[in-house]
Amino acid sequence: MTDAIVELLQPAQSQDPPTFTRAADATLPRVRATYVTRGEQYGDTWALPNIHSPLTEYVLGLRRDPDYRAWLRLLRAAVLADVKDSRVIGGPVSIDDHLLDGIAYRATFAEFLREYEGR
Repeated sequence: MTDAIVELLQPAQSQDPPTFTRAADATLPRVRATYVTRGEQYGDTWALPNIHSPLTEYVLGLRRDPDYRAWLRLLRAAVLADVKDSRVIGGPVSIDDHLLDGIAYRATFAEFLREYEGR
């Protein structure tokens, strides 16, 4: 290829961050503000000693081994991320709030999974 063609195929150079980075950086402070507010409202309901789901435990036949609460917490985070997705799809209530909560639940799930797997 000639230098002119190669130059045309190159992305435009800019001093600004890439668009994806700019958009994510703009959103993440709002995500943090949302989960900090929720944490202040609800307290530490995600701490392992506070994980209680008797109906889920019964249906799933969970044993009372040392890891069951960590596994249950991981399941809850996954389910709540799914719930947020379904609310975005199904209702106009506050799509922005559900999207921000969904990001926080996914981030939480990623950390709980890492802890559960011992990484």
